[in-house]
Amino acid sequence: MRRLTIAVLVLSFLWFGYWAVGSRGLDAGVTGWLQGLKADGAAVAWSDVAVRGFPNRFDLTITDPAIGDPAQLQWRADFFQMLTRSYAPYHLIGVWPDSQSLTSPLATLTLANDTARASVRFRPVPSLPLDHVELVVDGGRLTSTQGWVARFDQARFATRQRPDLIHAHQLGLDIIGLTPDPALRQAVQAATPLPDTVALVHADVTLQPDAPLDRFAFGAVPLRLLRLDLTDVRFEWGSIGVQAQGSLTRDAAGYGAGQITLTLTDWRGLMALLTASGSLDPVLTGTLSRALEVLEGMAGTPDALAVPISFAGGRGTIAGLPLLLAPQF
Repeated sequence: MRRLTIAVLVLSFLWFGYWAVGSRGLDAGVTGWLQGLKADGAAVAWSDVAVRGFPNRFDLTITDPAIGDPAQLQWRADFFQMLTRSYAPYHLIGVWPDSQSLTSPLATLTLANDTARASVRFRPVPSLPLDHVELVVDGGRLTSTQGWVARFDQARFATRQRPDLIHAHQLGLDIIGLTPDPALRQAVQAATPLPDTVALVHADVTLQPDAPLDRFAFGAVPLRLLRLDLTDVRFEWGSIGVQAQGSLTRDAAGYGAGQITLTLTDWRGLMALLTASGSLDPVLTGTLSRALEVLEGMAGTPDALAVPISFAGGRGTIAGLPLLLAPQF
C-alpha cells in the first residue's frame, strides 16, 4: 500500500509538473507568435493572454483580440478561447463570445449568437497538419450599420482533408433558417412574392494550396491557392435560384483561369436582389442584364438559364463580354 501511495504521489507530481511546463509554454508561445506577427507588420491587437484549466486541460483565452485594419477589414471580439485536453493537444475546441464584429470601409457587421463553437483536429505528427474542422453557430443575428438585420437558426461549416488531392481541403457550408431583412424582401421584384425564409444556402468547395495547412503554413512564405473547385454551390429563395459549378486554376499572373457555370432561375429577380442588397453597382447590373437577355434568347429556356463564365487574363467574360474581374489567387 505504501508503494502504491508513493507511486501515485510521484505520478501526480510528474503530471502537475507537465501541466505547469505546458501551460507556461503555451502562454509564451502564443504571446510570442502574436508579437512576432505584430513585428512583421500584421495588424493584430490583444489585451491579455492566459492559460487555465489545471490539471487536465489547457484553456487558452485571448482577451480583446482584433485582427486587421478597420480602414480595410478588421475582426474583433471581447475574447476568443481555444480549449484542449492536456493529454490530446492535437484536438482543439474554439469558443467565440455571443457578439463579434467585422468592420470594413463600407459598414460594420455585428454577429450576435446563442453559441459559436468549433472543433479543430490536427494529425498527431510533428508538423501538425490540419485534418478537419467543424464549426456550428446557433441562433445568429447579423446587424449592419447600413441599417439592415438578418437572422438564421444555425450555420454549419466544415472542412476535411482530401486524401486524393495533395494539400487539398474540402469545405462545406449550410445555413438553416436564414431570414433576410424584411426591407430587402420588399425591395426585390421577383417572379413570385418572396417568402420570409431562404430555402437553401449550401456550398461544397475544394481548395488546393501549394503547401500543407500545418504549423508552418503562416511563416515567411505565404500559402498560394493553386486550384478552386466548385462542386455544388446553391442558393434558393422563392422563385430565385442560383447553382454554381466549375473549376479555376492559378495562372502565371496569380489570377483564376477556367470556367464556372451558373444555372439561374428567375434571373431578373436575382439581379433585383443583388442591386437591392448593394452587391452590384446599378450600372453593372444593367450590363449583366442585357448579356443575360442575349443568352436567354439564344437558349430559349427562361426557367433555368445556364450562364458559362470564362476566366482568362484576369477577366471574366459572359456571352463574349468581359464584364467581371477574375478572382486573384
